[in-house]
Amino acid sequence: FFMGASLGYGFGDMSVNGDVGNFDFDTDGTFASLYLGYDWQFGNFLLGFEGEWGAGDVSGSGGSGGTNFSTDLNWLTAIRARAGVLLNPALLIYATGGWAWADMDLKGTGVGAFDTSENLSGYQVGGGAEYRFSQTWALRLDYVYTDLEDETISAGGVNNTFDPEFHL
Repeated sequence: FFMGASLGYGFGDMSVNGDVGNFDFDTDGTFASLYLGYDWQFGNFLLGFEGEWGAGDVSGSGGSGGTNFSTDLNWLTAIRARAGVLLNPALLIYATGGWAWADMDLKGTGVGAFDTSENLSGYQVGGGAEYRFSQTWALRLDYVYTDLEDETISAGGVNNTFDPEFHL
């Protein structure tokens, strides 16, 4: 059994397709999370799962056609499988993948203005390295890519589809 906390940086891309045009804008910011999981070891191989909940300020804005859009990631939770190889008794290299759920604020000003909070889901994949200092302390560095489902917002007779993806 393991549990821990992380602090990191997130960056990504928000694609917008719709009545005001097709364009992308960048998102970025800090992100912190709590995680817990369980691993089974088979010789030098490891299999396990983990759950994570985090929040931060991964946000951005952009516009087209007299409308400005902004987005902000409020929270993200995920369940992932984890598989790895112990390079020595203290160093683990692993891959991870699973499903994520997120709450995002989406706003539009100008033509077809709106202000909404949406729950989205999608997949995550990534990997990392973990170094154990003792039986109870470890340091890990990992990367996770998240691709959330498209969300179409209809307001004031204007339809726009948002496609968020980001890296943590």
